[in-house]
Amino acid sequence: MGYQHPGAFQAFQRGLAQGEEAMETMEAAIAAFLSDGFDVETCFCAIRATNVVVYGLCLEDMAREADAASQIDPELVPVARFPRIHEVMALSERPDTFHFLVEALIAGIEARRSGPR
Repeated sequence: MGYQHPGAFQAFQRGLAQGEEAMETMEAAIAAFLSDGFDVETCFCAIRATNVVVYGLCLEDMAREADAASQIDPELVPVARFPRIHEVMALSERPDTFHFLVEALIAGIEARRSGPR
């Protein structure tokens, strides 16, 4: 969605989605979490945390693609002072941040479950 509608993320900086359609989505998400043994507070936190993670990841990806010049230039970062940054930049493939975040969210939300499965 972020690539097809990049302005949508900027719109969310001005306020939350409004209207019955948005509330139907939220209502369904809360109901799903409640039915799986979570309390209301955890439902809200889980939904909000998921939104924040998705928005942040999409904004970062879109910024990276929009401005290749914003990438870290290894020549400008002294190895002696920043050896760990060079280790990260030397990775042969870009780490799968999306799946890492999904797994972290699931583990964090699961740790807050209040009822039996």
